Amino acid sequence: MHLPAMRESEAYLLGAILTTNKIYYDIHDKLNAADFFVHDHQEIYRVIEKRMLAEKRADVLTVTQDLEKDHPGNGYAGTVAGLLDYVDSVEMVDDHLANVVEAAKRRRILALLESAPQEIEHGANGTAEWLISELAAIAHDENAIRAQRVDAPMGTLMDELKEMMKGRRPTFISTGYSCLDKQIIGLGRKTYSIIGARPSMGKTAFATNLACNVAIRHNGRVLVYSVEMAHEEILRRAIASEGSVPLQPLRRGIGLTPHWSAIGAAAERIAGAELYINDNPRCTPGHIELELRKYRAQGIVFDFVIVDHIQKMTAEKQVRAQYRGRREEMAYISNRLAGIAKAYDVHLCALSQLNRKAPQNDRGDHRPRLDHLKETGDIEQDADLVLLLHRPEYYKPNDPELFGKAEIIVAKQRNGPVGRLLFSWQEEYCRFDEIDDRYNGGDNDGMF
Repeated sequence: MHLPAMRESEAYLLGAILTTNKIYYDIHDKLNAADFFVHDHQEIYRVIEKRMLAEKRADVLTVTQDLEKDHPGNGYAGTVAGLLDYVDSVEMVDDHLANVVEAAKRRRILALLESAPQEIEHGANGTAEWLISELAAIAHDENAIRAQRVDAPMGTLMDELKEMMKGRRPTFISTGYSCLDKQIIGLGRKTYSIIGARPSMGKTAFATNLACNVAIRHNGRVLVYSVEMAHEEILRRAIASEGSVPLQPLRRGIGLTPHWSAIGAAAERIAGAELYINDNPRCTPGHIELELRKYRAQGIVFDFVIVDHIQKMTAEKQVRAQYRGRREEMAYISNRLAGIAKAYDVHLCALSQLNRKAPQNDRGDHRPRLDHLKETGDIEQDADLVLLLHRPEYYKPNDPELFGKAEIIVAKQRNGPVGRLLFSWQEEYCRFDEIDDRYNGGDNDGMF
């Protein structure tokens, strides 16, 4: 197969940067090394990028020296010097940049279509959605940085404030828990949050509680992406929580008669809410963005989006090939989710595992911390808000004072304080309830 390539445009861009380093800063947000077809061009661009990030000059001599140091004996001197022959002037940078980026996208599309027949033949349900999301990821310009004057966003902000004065579409969405709302001022729009916990702490239950609170009690529109759990199980948990019905009869189908009235009432409330569930196990950031775009085109605008959970997500196949290891892939996923929250004016909350073998803290009480987030770093940095769940009875099951108690730890908040909130955990109903609407800030040990 003859792959699309713009070798002369690649050489022109590299030669132009070597001639005038300022050009790198004009185009670096729209271009990366993988966009070059010629391998030598990829290596040259990586060296230029490294020097620019270190605030060092990149010219024929310095770039050649760095290349010879990294790849001794490859004879890069002639290749680098020859790039200047392609540059008569630097006036055509935008045209050549468009050529290189478009050719790179076409190569990725061809590679995707080449693998598509096997995916379609052997793939599980959702193959069509997978293919569409992969194409959307290729079309998505993940590196673009677009500054704008403040007059336009200021006008938007003033319009939002006027709407809030009239009591319409508030900037923040209530969680349904007054103590939590007081401290985080609700779930902010254009905001990316993380709910983290170790296994069996109740992450999915808490997220389901939030989804029902927003959709049923506050008339919000909620979209849940359940990568791990089928939608039927999500609905069972929602009925258990909403109707105070034990979960086990709902799972086994035995002993339902005494609860049937409560089940019917809860099911009716849930069915009447603007609650959407997508349980596609092959969910990617591109798939989420594509679906939100599709709904918006139909006039359906969401307030709250939940992803359960982030470690089960993968990047789009063609994007994944660019990253070295799972940590880089997770950084891409987290960054895309944060961008989706802003682009679609939603609060996007991703559930995250904590490391199973995280050490005890200084108190020896297993209370989680930010650095316990699995594959942490980029996830924590991207998030505007991080909530951690802690149930001490899990570690001390024989202590009656801890039974049914839980903490919601506000571990990070860009625009407010951190601290801890006391909740109750009713396991049979998969429900968290606030015990006290007062906030226990700082690192107070007086909770339990």
